[in-house]
Amino acid sequence: MYQEKAHQRPYFHIEYKRQFEASYGLDTCERIIGHMPKRYEAEILPLAAAMKDQLIEEWHALNGPVRITRSADR
Repeated sequence: MYQEKAHQRPYFHIEYKRQFEASYGLDTCERIIGHMPKRYEAEILPLAAAMKDQLIEEWHALNGPVRITRSADR
């Protein structure tokens, strides 16, 4: 996880052996972008889901509170 104040949706990165890299939303653990073979996701995503609250706290510590922008606000 990195400090990335321009992003509104909290997410985390997974990199595996510099071969695969993907980003996942903290709210649903769904892949947002990138590629990760399912066998690696099957090992990592249950752990991420179990640590969801901790990961969200870390996101907020790095990036501050998240403001969701509705399309009417743009």
